[in-house]
Amino acid sequence: MTYIDAECIQIPVWEGNENFLYLDSDDPPNATTGQGHLVANLHDSQQLLWYMPDGTPATSDQIADEWQRVKAMPGDRDAQFYKSLTGLHLLQFDIDALTRTSVQALDEPLHVLYPAFDLFPQCAQVGIADMAYGLGIGEPVTTERPATGLHDYPAFNAAANSIPPNFVRMAQECYRDRNNPAFSKRNSWTVAQFIQASKEAV
Repeated sequence: MTYIDAECIQIPVWEGNENFLYLDSDDPPNATTGQGHLVANLHDSQQLLWYMPDGTPATSDQIADEWQRVKAMPGDRDAQFYKSLTGLHLLQFDIDALTRTSVQALDEPLHVLYPAFDLFPQCAQVGIADMAYGLGIGEPVTTERPATGLHDYPAFNAAANSIPPNFVRMAQECYRDRNNPAFSKRNSWTVAQFIQASKEAV
């Protein structure tokens, strides 16, 4: 099993597995589906293989209607709040494919950000991939803008790129939204991946 396989198994534990469109807890809320898959705009939604309740493929107009229905609702509710008996749905096969494609797309930029990535214990690779899935790779800081995504974790990145990698320090610096109780279990799990890596690397 590769780290990509392991992360694809782990993602629905944290992100859920919903076959309909819903809004996340961000402010403003983002349209989301599947296993935490961001649907940034109507065009992106129309690229997905949505189906009607009777199993027939949804048309572009039907996808637009569903998009407008969900986007008009308040955010930060339980995902089931957005589900409709007449709404559209994705097939599980396509949800799983979306997740795998998203994780695979992180592989190259992760190797750029962490040149020794292939030498890390797999638990560390999965921990980093999970951070990247939620945060994005992001962009480094410039004079015009702050760092975003994983680039906004300078102490973590320095520890990862030290020789040898300092997995204990990575465990200390990997927290996402530390003060948000919703991230407590996920943060604890991520910390555990790097602590385990520190033991395996000895």
